[in-house]
Amino acid sequence: SHYFIQSNLRTNMMIYNVQQEGAPPGEIGEGNVKGGTEGELGEGKGLGSGGGMVILHTDATTGNETNPGCCTRCRLIIIGLILALCCVVAVIAGVILVVLKGSSDRDYQFTIRQIAHTVGNRTYFVNTVNGNMMAPAIHVKNGTWLNVKAINSIADLRLSIHWHGLNMRGSQVFDGVVGLTQCAIAHGETFHYNWEINEQPGTYWYHTHDRNLEFSGQDFVRGPLIIHESD
Repeated sequence: SHYFIQSNLRTNMMIYNVQQEGAPPGEIGEGNVKGGTEGELGEGKGLGSGGGMVILHTDATTGNETNPGCCTRCRLIIIGLILALCCVVAVIAGVILVVLKGSSDRDYQFTIRQIAHTVGNRTYFVNTVNGNMMAPAIHVKNGTWLNVKAINSIADLRLSIHWHGLNMRGSQVFDGVVGLTQCAIAHGETFHYNWEINEQPGTYWYHTHDRNLEFSGQDFVRGPLIIHESD
């Protein structure tokens, strides 16, 4: 069986009288196209397969045959390539930003646990950060992000880390005051302190916080925090 399609295409300047004989998928059909301006006639032939259509028309003025469908496909291919290139550029730019941001941040991991420490004839169980009685010094530039992962490995103590003297504008949730800005970190739990440093450059300090934690003697975990000028 064959299929016949006939239609009139009208533009401002030209009238196309299109007649095509198509075929089912897998077969070949032929089509004739006649087009021209009013009073003039241009002829062309098209070939369609699988019921498709290829329109070729002969310009009545120049006599050249053109295929409008080919131009449309070319434009679509070009647009697709441009969009794909834009996606690739966006991904590369995102990776570069992540790398640059990661290089300017400061990342620390604090594992807080108790160890036995002997002084003279007496043995104390003291709280430490990463095995040291004095917590590590934190150096960070103003305008960068500080990331501290605090892990509580003390079985009978709930705690937090307070950043003493910092304004913490817009980041009060990470100020580290138990019962006011956060719940205490229970044994085996982890809390991530992550905020952008926006403070007066200088030397500050940080320490553990808890209602049951004394602020003196061996139970007090503390360390220096130095904020440098931004680049």
